[in-house]
Amino acid sequence: QNGEPSVSFVIDTLKFENGLLELKAIAVDNSDLSTTSSAVTVTINNVQGPVLSIASPNNNSDVTGQTTVAVNILKRSSAFSYAVAVDCSAVGLASDCGNIKVDLIDYRGSIVGTKSITTANPGSTKLFESAGFDLSAIPSDFYTIRSSVNVMIIGDTIPTKLTDEVVIRNSNTSNLPPSLQILSPLRLNELQTVTPVYVGTFGRVVAQITDNAGLASVELRMTCESCSAGNGPVDALEEYIAFASQPTAYVTLNFNADATPYLPDGLYTIRVVAQDTLGTRNIQEVKARIDRPQTFSGIVASVTAGPRRSIGDTTSGTDLCPGSATFHLSGLAPGSVFKYEYQFSDDLSGAFKLIEHGSGVGDPNRTYGFFNVGNTLFQANVQEFGGTNTVSTVQVGQVIQKVLKTDPCP
Repeated sequence: QNGEPSVSFVIDTLKFENGLLELKAIAVDNSDLSTTSSAVTVTINNVQGPVLSIASPNNNSDVTGQTTVAVNILKRSSAFSYAVAVDCSAVGLASDCGNIKVDLIDYRGSIVGTKSITTANPGSTKLFESAGFDLSAIPSDFYTIRSSVNVMIIGDTIPTKLTDEVVIRNSNTSNLPPSLQILSPLRLNELQTVTPVYVGTFGRVVAQITDNAGLASVELRMTCESCSAGNGPVDALEEYIAFASQPTAYVTLNFNADATPYLPDGLYTIRVVAQDTLGTRNIQEVKARIDRPQTFSGIVASVTAGPRRSIGDTTSGTDLCPGSATFHLSGLAPGSVFKYEYQFSDDLSGAFKLIEHGSGVGDPNRTYGFFNVGNTLFQANVQEFGGTNTVSTVQVGQVIQKVLKTDPCP
């Protein structure tokens, strides 16, 4: 220092353990002659707690299958211990808050897996390893691994929480089965005590399917539950659709009740089976009835014209220029529910227009007032539902037609 009377140095005390530290100064001249000062003892008392870090897997790394998490605890200048039950309960934490917790978190922030690593005092630098997470059981996506532990740093009275986290990408192919929903027919109640009905020969089943590995196929199978022995199909394959490894599909599966195998009227279990390219399957079922339309011979139907429209007109015949018409229906089963639809054609061509529709129980007579001029062909269509269950077998009644206006009205 060329004759400088004094010199100063900066010492980073964080590089040394807390406790006594002996300092000495050594001076060296240009002739390499040296001298050493007497020692000075100082006390280092930095408060510097340990550091937790996730050693593996690395941040932004690709992982697959069984994956363990390595957690490193680095002791720095201050002595520490892992929180014990009394320390944890004092701040309202679980009694094991001093053990290392490792959470696997999805993109929504939901914890999909948790592992715990047991710690032991006294605290020191150490590498811990968790039990493995089975990433093959969850979808491919980005996940966060978060590790934490509560420690007591010397001199403190409440625990300090140490945390670290990394982001990983789960790149395995999931072995979960496809997602499958039957959209039609609907499940009308939980126990399926009321079931939808296919009225007619042809029916369809609509389903939505997704799978991250790619779809391979979907098939429709039907089993008659109420048919007599040997008189109905068991697990009959009605339609099969193959896919070219696509991730999603909205499909309509069809059946013909009159084809072979023949599907007699009755209660059926409709089974949809979806399979992905890994061979995993999802099976969903819903019940429905097949009931072909039948003429209900008990229905007696007629149409009666109302009063003449023109007051004072003495022309005979109530069918001439009526102001209204009443549809009559008798022979319904007690408590039966029926639906009706009235139509008319101005020119008797049969090109009908809907004028009224509705439903009722026990009072089948309906009246409709006319306001047009010219010839009118009046038609009524009736359906009866057996009993009081509006989704049971549909019986088709007669279609009644009557010309209600035959002469020009005044």
